[in-house]
Amino acid sequence: MTVSMIIAVIGCAVGLAGWLYNRDKKVSSDAEWKGRADSRLDTVAEVQTEVTRIDRRMDEYGERIAKVETVAASAHKRLDEHCGGREK
Repeated sequence: MTVSMIIAVIGCAVGLAGWLYNRDKKVSSDAEWKGRADSRLDTVAEVQTEVTRIDRRMDEYGERIAKVETVAASAHKRLDEHCGGREK
């Protein structure tokens, strides 16, 4: 009876060791996957921030271009008036 008890205890110990090993392996694998996913999410957030910054700059450039076009139109009008006045 003692031999069967020893075998049962050894079997339980081996089974427990295998379960613990697989559990740790799964936890490690899950942690690695979560780390990659978090890294990708951080990258997406950084890209989104960069796109927002670029959008703001494009809006600023649009405003500046509109001002330049206004000034250029005014300058052309003055040139036309100046050149037109000499030809007559």
